[in-house]
Amino acid sequence: MVGPLAVGRVQSTGHEVDLSEHVSVSLVAPVSGRLFSAVGETGLSARPG
Repeated sequence: MVGPLAVGRVQSTGHEVDLSEHVSVSLVAPVSGRLFSAVGETGLSARPG
């Protein structure tokens, strides 16, 4: 915990992960590789930096 924020670490080897936060927000930021995500029909990608 950092104040009211819960901080966690996720390590993935390319599998799908489903984040469902009904009362809070999830912020996922890659530190290596590339992150692909989708919300409905909107696709997003991110990489470090």
